Amino acid sequence: MKTSFFLVVSDTGKVTTKTRSVGKLEENEIAIRMNLNLPSSLFNKPKLNVTLTSQDQKTWEVTQVLDSVKDAIEGVTPFKVEVEIKKEAE
Repeated sequence: MKTSFFLVVSDTGKVTTKTRSVGKLEENEIAIRMNLNLPSSLFNKPKLNVTLTSQDQKTWEVTQVLDSVKDAIEGVTPFKVEVEIKKEAE
């Protein structure tokens, strides 16, 4: 299955999804295009694991968006998602 969508993340930690186009963003928002190419065998598994790596912890307040990212991905896929966030090693 191939699908794509946008995660729209605000500096307050709010995450929403857009399926067609980003449209107009607020000053405090960024859009992240997500392209998923999933084998059909994944539909037999109840859970996906996601690891997000941040290069700059100050710019990307990952701890504030953890639950929002999880909810956003679960909102556009049929999967239960576990998200782990790690700061990239320097």
